[in-house]
Amino acid sequence: QLTFKYTSLYLKHKEKFDSFIKEEEDKVIEERKWKKINLNLWKLLEKREFSILSNNMSSTVESIMVEENLIPSIIVGRDKVKLPKPETEGIKFIIETLRLKKEEVIMIGDTKWDKLTAERAGIAYMGVANRDV
Repeated sequence: QLTFKYTSLYLKHKEKFDSFIKEEEDKVIEERKWKKINLNLWKLLEKREFSILSNNMSSTVESIMVEENLIPSIIVGRDKVKLPKPETEGIKFIIETLRLKKEEVIMIGDTKWDKLTAERAGIAYMGVANRDV
């Protein structure tokens, strides 16, 4: 029920929602708020192949990756899918594009939406930086 209501609301107001969120994302990039939260995760990613599925805009994620000198295989932001997480379109796109098996994938996330996406997609999940996940 909750996901259906969220999906309907998102689709109905997608343009306004995306515009508002993009403004907030730009502030985060400007203030470099992500650095405090994810320093250990960045160190881990430097040594591994990874992709990013985000409810942020792809351009926001790309800006952060450039600043952190990290190169993901694929970036899938909410602008690249019909519906963002917890829907599985984005993670399925990554898995299929990289020709991976679900058993070879682990989703690392910090929200309940990340965890729910992994569960729905049938892949392993590891929560970071948030007790709730």
